[in-house]
Amino acid sequence: MDFLIDAWDFNQHPATQLHTPSEATKNTWFHFQRDVEGLTEWLTQAGIPEPLIDAVLEEDTRPRFQRLPDGFMLLLRGVNLN
Repeated sequence: MDFLIDAWDFNQHPATQLHTPSEATKNTWFHFQRDVEGLTEWLTQAGIPEPLIDAVLEEDTRPRFQRLPDGFMLLLRGVNLN
């Protein structure tokens, strides 16, 4: 999973870092590089709904927060360090 930068499980306190996440579960946070091969397939296999996959893989994403029936989606962009 070259696309995965970081992952955390917030099902417990304190949250624990996931070193080899195999699927998306409730209360899990993923930080990934969207333009790396294999991400689309992994998101699909993890059970992420297609509209959310489309949103995170858009070419020109905008930061946003969206409530979902069983959680939320938070899209952030890279930080300009210049």
